[in-house]
Amino acid sequence: MSIVKTMRAKDGMRGFGLVETLMALAIGGVAAIAAIGIFSSGIKAIRGAARAERLHTNAVLIGERFAYWARRGEASTLPDLETVIFDLPGGATKTFSRAGGVLTEDGEALTSGDVNMTALRFEKIGGTVRVAFTLFVPGAEESFSGTTTAAMRNEL
Repeated sequence: MSIVKTMRAKDGMRGFGLVETLMALAIGGVAAIAAIGIFSSGIKAIRGAARAERLHTNAVLIGERFAYWARRGEASTLPDLETVIFDLPGGATKTFSRAGGVLTEDGEALTSGDVNMTALRFEKIGGTVRVAFTLFVPGAEESFSGTTTAAMRNEL
């Protein structure tokens, strides 16, 4: 028996034809489109979670910095609803205010560059000072509203 005879297909047996190949390509294409859809929705969810984490981190930073300086203040002044000035021992001051879309501490931005502040309100309540704020990332659905109240030790 020669090699040529052993390599030939037996009667009635053939390889993949055009129809079978096209069907396999169509099934593979549908599976690829489904995988791309799942992947892109997963990427959107991951980006949303990252934005929410940045908002939360900025809110925690605002609350901690505000409370830190409020506790050290001897007195506080609210020239307007979006500004508070803490008078510190030794004649120094610490000012929190909104400039554009960011919260500033003595003129320096306290929030990160991609996080904006839509609302800010300072309020004096007895020997405490309260800050209420809303943060958001432009072009995204996520926002974060927070309130922090800090007692001024020297005013209690």
